[in-house]
Amino acid sequence: MKGMNIQFIAPIIQNGEKIVKLDLEDVEQENDKWRSAIVLYVIGDSPTIGATERFLRSVGKFLGKPQIYYHNDDYSVIRFSNLEERDQVLYSGPHTVNNRPIIMKAWSADFTLHDEVLKTIPLWVRFPNLPLNCWSMKALSKLGSALGNPVYADECTTESIIEMDVTLPLPRNVKLQDPKGKIIQQEITYDWELSFCAKCLKIGHDCNEQGAKTKDNEKQGKDDGWITVLGKSAARAAKAKQNEEQSLVGNNGFQSLRNDQANSDPGTSCMQMGSGGVQELYQGTQFIPI
Repeated sequence: MKGMNIQFIAPIIQNGEKIVKLDLEDVEQENDKWRSAIVLYVIGDSPTIGATERFLRSVGKFLGKPQIYYHNDDYSVIRFSNLEERDQVLYSGPHTVNNRPIIMKAWSADFTLHDEVLKTIPLWVRFPNLPLNCWSMKALSKLGSALGNPVYADECTTESIIEMDVTLPLPRNVKLQDPKGKIIQQEITYDWELSFCAKCLKIGHDCNEQGAKTKDNEKQGKDDGWITVLGKSAARAAKAKQNEEQSLVGNNGFQSLRNDQANSDPGTSCMQMGSGGVQELYQGTQFIPI
């Protein structure tokens, strides 16, 4: 077991309470370590580490195998060897697993599952028939800022990744004023949209719709004279999956998949892939207040 020696450092006292004060130098090394990581979450599903590995192999090639840390809140933190490999995965897509959308976000020091994943979602947004002179990075940044926090834009299609609050109705258009003062009603479309349940405050389903479906199924069952029961084989499989998930949980909720770097197959980073990939995209799209 790997470990480190730690020592006593007295906390500060404010108003009679102990407060542990962290300085920038206390966390900067770990910030650098995790800066090349992403957070991956699948709406309504919990892919295994093996499934996550297969997904990563399908979207990129890496100098060293990414390290996957599975959390018991059904999301994974994936750390890459460098930022280029991170961006190769982060800016690909959109992707789905079993017809369920995969959410990927760059790791940040203030990341929390509820605020970062279950509310603000990076969506692929399109601007049909956008005038060609509006395809600049600054123009796309301004457009994206009217919807949320712009992250990334494809310079060939203007399709953009924008972090948006999915608890609110998604806009279908936005007013655009050109340099001559003319107002253009710009249409907005999305590659996929997520339902949000106002009852349980979760994304990926709607309790009202599910309740209606349940009633219809119950009615259908009464009409047919049949009901569905869980067989022994299915019950054993469900129990095995539950045990497997429980075995993944560590003391801090994470289970690390350590990959032997010496045995990993050599690959090519995104920057070695020529003129394709992220080099063709606006990676510096920024938020501009309206």
